[in-house]
Amino acid sequence: ATPASGVDRALRDLESQGFLAPRPASRIVATAEYAFRHAMARDAAYATLLESDRRELHSRAADWLESTQAASSATLAQHRDLAGQRIQALGHWVAAAREALHDQAFDAARTYATRALARDPDADVRREVLCVRADASFALADARTALADARAAESVPNASPPARLRVALCVAQSQSLQGRLDAALATLRSARATAHPARTARGSGAVSVRLWALATLQQAALLIARGDPNAGLDAIDEVVPRADPDGAPGDPLQCLADTLRAKALLFLDRLDEARTTADEALSRARRDGDIPVSLRAAVVEGATLVRLGEHEAATARLEHARQEALRAGLVRDEVVACRWLGLAVSRAGAESVGQDWMAHALTLAERAGLTGAALRCRVYAGWAAVTAVRPGDLESHLAWCAMATDPRGADPATAAMGKAVHAALLLRARHGEGALPLAESAVTALSAGLRLGEGEALARWALADALRRLGRTEHARAEARALRDRIARCAEGIADLTRRERFLRAVPEHQLLRDLEQTFHHG
Repeated sequence: ATPASGVDRALRDLESQGFLAPRPASRIVATAEYAFRHAMARDAAYATLLESDRRELHSRAADWLESTQAASSATLAQHRDLAGQRIQALGHWVAAAREALHDQAFDAARTYATRALARDPDADVRREVLCVRADASFALADARTALADARAAESVPNASPPARLRVALCVAQSQSLQGRLDAALATLRSARATAHPARTARGSGAVSVRLWALATLQQAALLIARGDPNAGLDAIDEVVPRADPDGAPGDPLQCLADTLRAKALLFLDRLDEARTTADEALSRARRDGDIPVSLRAAVVEGATLVRLGEHEAATARLEHARQEALRAGLVRDEVVACRWLGLAVSRAGAESVGQDWMAHALTLAERAGLTGAALRCRVYAGWAAVTAVRPGDLESHLAWCAMATDPRGADPATAAMGKAVHAALLLRARHGEGALPLAESAVTALSAGLRLGEGEALARWALADALRRLGRTEHARAEARALRDRIARCAEGIADLTRRERFLRAVPEHQLLRDLEQTFHHG
């Protein structure tokens, strides 16, 4: 109500009678805003209106709110719906879904998208709304719903090249949640082959630079996850250059690109660079209010600290990330934070607590249908057990790793890591029987260009120890020397001498190598 209107006087009378209360500040300039003091009074007043009067008043309210340009799309959609104006409501529900997705209100985005779909939109709008709902489900790690909506969007006919790429991005994201990295890569590559960014093409077939960059960054994420970080870095640099860490807030794609860049550097054992890049990405994402990317950056930084042997700092960073992911309802990020938190806590000496975190991560992943994440949780639990003083039930870890090495269900990096951990567990639990072929397979994958980060040290140690136990001492010594050289190269990249010494002293695989070299010396 405007302060000078007769309506304002009536509202003041209702306030004095205890029905209404003024808001401290109005959301619309030059107006006063009121609310009912009690929901029962509001409902009773509303019930006195005839249905036709309600529709008329909702329509007038929507007209006025639209004229102010201050109401949310969701508010306008509700008024248009209650006025019986379904076509006008549809546009507002679509806008509300997009706004909620942008604001990271993912549950609301799904609700608004569902309401838009119920109003029989045309093909192009239907396809876009299905993609919005798939994006929200992806953020919430609801793999089944995300893929169902992505496939439904894919079935809508007569898609333009930009629309096909938009849908392909949704399909690929959903496939990645299920651990089907190669299928996701194939989906994106196929769509990108028939689309071109707007800077190189014109007309209806030109894809916006932003959509092209999103698809390229998703492809980079998939390449890194499957153990090809160099290709991932090339894809990132193709669309998003390095950012000035002190620059003004900008495109959230920059934060995502830097987070992916940090993860690739971690896989490449460039630990100092990975930590700096992740820290910069985390600062920018927090400054820009990008919760999903800030969580990913925090986990990458925490994982880097684990690699550096800074287990207390890693535990603090990862526990904070886990709590933030829990509050935001981002299950996928909570799973990854718990998985690395388990490894950090185990290496800090609290091995049973670390295994509890691993088990929690596995439970979350299985409950959400995150097949790939569940496999990685099993592998990491086995990895922690390999280097534990009191490893617990090694036989159960062996069974888990056998599941993770099945190429029909695991991506290349997880399968290779599973083989390395499986071999190492056999060396510890069964005196090495059956370890050699698993270790050889993992190292062969490394020789073919696959990168596993610290998992490479475990794979090469397992191969060296398996060879030693079979009496192939010279081959074992050669593998041990290669591993020692790799560790030295990794340490040389750590500029701070104190941190370098901690890295060499605190990482369990390095102790395994020292113990192995002692057996050569005594032999």
